Amino acid sequence: MDLTEASDDELRNSMHAFEAALGALHQDLEPPLCSRVLLALDGSNQDAASEGLAHALTERTGARLEVWRAGGQDERAADLILERANALNADLIVLCAPFRDDFSALGSDSVGTHLDLLMARSPHPMLVIRDPALASPRCFERVLLPIVLRSSEQQAAAAWALRAVAPGGSIGIVAVIDEELVRRAAWLEGDADFASLSEEELAGLREPKNAGLIAAVQRYASREHLGCSVRVRQGEVVPTLIELAGTGPHIVVVPCPRDPAQVEFHRVQSLVRASSWPVWIV
Repeated sequence: MDLTEASDDELRNSMHAFEAALGALHQDLEPPLCSRVLLALDGSNQDAASEGLAHALTERTGARLEVWRAGGQDERAADLILERANALNADLIVLCAPFRDDFSALGSDSVGTHLDLLMARSPHPMLVIRDPALASPRCFERVLLPIVLRSSEQQAAAAWALRAVAPGGSIGIVAVIDEELVRRAAWLEGDADFASLSEEELAGLREPKNAGLIAAVQRYASREHLGCSVRVRQGEVVPTLIELAGTGPHIVVVPCPRDPAQVEFHRVQSLVRASSWPVWIV
């Protein structure tokens, strides 16, 4: 399935297909409230890009923007950011990764320990800036939303994708078939008929919750005159998402558990490390 260039009729047909999926759960999805944004600056070469994206987002949403600047206690930066975000009751944190190091110095080698700690401890979604040369407000025009099997954060990530996308922009929903993960899930659930499953079934698109969620995103996109695509790709999750995002300015909105022991937590770490585009962690 690939609806990257879908017409309005094709989008409606796709939406009806997901709504008609066996046992599909009807869901109403709206962008979450975004009234307070904390922008964390570290004095690195990423500050200007972080400010640009934060200002573009708050001007569009009407959110209050508070700026926090790292001081000499850089070893406690994650704790201080989280303390300030909690005090502000922030709906979103905007920061760069690595924090307190230039992107040009570390690149894809590390996202830094500060982001690792925030991913594990922060209840607030985070917009993470990577390559400052690519982090322009145009990134909001194309939002990439991966569908993650059995993620409890998937619905929240989909809602934030609706908040992230700019008027007239597009949301690309992508389900990646990672055969190793699918086989493991099938084994755990005692499904011996793995070979007979369709691509959509392997990707989880026909699970009632996912089918309902995709239909909800499509309804919102249709109502707001946004582009919306649904794609299935086969391969390892992170390289596949990086390949898709590499075709133009993107923001990747990804669900992430807060438990570092979970496989998906480490996959999001790997995605941020490999990505040059901003990543919105929910």
